Amino acid sequence: TNAGDGARVTRLSVSRWHRRRGVGRRLLAFAESRARAWAGGMGEPRARLVVPVAVAAWGVAGMLEGCGYQAEGGWGCMGYTLVREFSKDL
Repeated sequence: TNAGDGARVTRLSVSRWHRRRGVGRRLLAFAESRARAWAGGMGEPRARLVVPVAVAAWGVAGMLEGCGYQAEGGWGCMGYTLVREFSKDL
């Protein structure tokens, strides 16, 4: 993405057998550390991470909100929102 847009997670998935054990939070923490490193390499003073989430994935949305992410909009089809974007300034 453009430096001003921040880094973007294209997919974050945890097997149902490993959910609710902190795996998603650890993956998110890793993505945040990579976003910070990326921003530093681009000469940006701060990092931002954007995570798109399917509307049906309410568990992921709750985790992101619990980690300080805020919903900023999304996209869809025929007037229905299918994906919401969550972002956080790091």
